[in-house]
Amino acid sequence: MRPAGGTDGGALPSAVRVVALVLLAGGALYAALLAVRPDDDRAAVAVRAPRVEDGRSVVAQPGPRPKPLVVERFAGTRDLDLKTSAFRFIRLVPQPPADVCAAFGTAGWDAGPWGPSPLGDLDECVASKVFGGRKQAEAFAVLRGRETLLEVRIKLNLYDGARRAEAAGEIASLVSGFFERWNWEGAAGLRQRIVALDPFEETAHGTRVVLSRERGEVERWNLSLRFPSPPKPPEDKPKASTLADIAAMAGVPVQTVPPERDTP
Repeated sequence: MRPAGGTDGGALPSAVRVVALVLLAGGALYAALLAVRPDDDRAAVAVRAPRVEDGRSVVAQPGPRPKPLVVERFAGTRDLDLKTSAFRFIRLVPQPPADVCAAFGTAGWDAGPWGPSPLGDLDECVASKVFGGRKQAEAFAVLRGRETLLEVRIKLNLYDGARRAEAAGEIASLVSGFFERWNWEGAAGLRQRIVALDPFEETAHGTRVVLSRERGEVERWNLSLRFPSPPKPPEDKPKASTLADIAAMAGVPVQTVPPERDTP
């Protein structure tokens, strides 16, 4: 018969040995972790290589030259007109020149027909009027133009001061009447300045009006009205100004490539 507790007494030493083995394995693993992981700052130290600086000056090297602008001349590219244009509002005489000339005849002037001028390529008509008598005052008018009226010149000769107000007033009414008929502003002020025979010069919407007196014993006045010409029609073939010309004007180097050639 086995003594009581004999089996338990043999199992106890085996359990102790298993626990001891587990403790030994855990201690070995803990020691291995402590060897790998540093526990102070001495484990990581950075060491830099010595740096040698050159005290000599370094000459800057020029950079690469910019590539030229490549502009292809396409067959469908139209030339551009590079002329600078100053846009301004101008007034053309809306009445046909022949009708303006006829208006002088309606006002009592001796007016001729509108036709080619013997002095050039313009058309013209001439009108005249005597005030009082041949030796008192007389006026001459010349109208020139093409499809529109371009110029009116009136010369007033005052031989007798008694006709001064009459002649100046009639010329002022005739000229300012044209401005009113054409719906142009400034008709009233223009009439007052001509009636006063006060020299002046002014330009409004392309129309230049000048009243001046000639030197001499006889009082002579010249009234000039210059009207703007109608705009010229566009040219059929404008001057060549391509995209390459635009780049050249801007100072950019240009390399022209034909349409059939591939750009590198």
